[in-house]
Amino acid sequence: MHALIEEGKQVAAGLGIQLHEDPWEMNKIGAQTDHPPSMLYDVRRKLKTEVDFLGGAIAREAQRAGIPAPLHTALYRLIKGKETSWTYEGKKHATAHRQT
Repeated sequence: MHALIEEGKQVAAGLGIQLHEDPWEMNKIGAQTDHPPSMLYDVRRKLKTEVDFLGGAIAREAQRAGIPAPLHTALYRLIKGKETSWTYEGKKHATAHRQT
């Protein structure tokens, strides 16, 4: 988590974006609740996540500006792959059901 936050800060700095609050402190406050993160909730229920607007946005803007963001890019691709697998699972089950 620390490495993701540092990478995000580097991307922001490379884009000339001044952060007004420390992302780590903001994350710690949210992590002190008894509720799972919203993206984990979505993954557990096989719902479309908000990754396009979070880490995906950092990965896209970094790529556009030529700033390395390997952690955000990898995490984005893994989550999008997981989302795609739910669609594939559904199609596979529907096909198997129709054949019976």
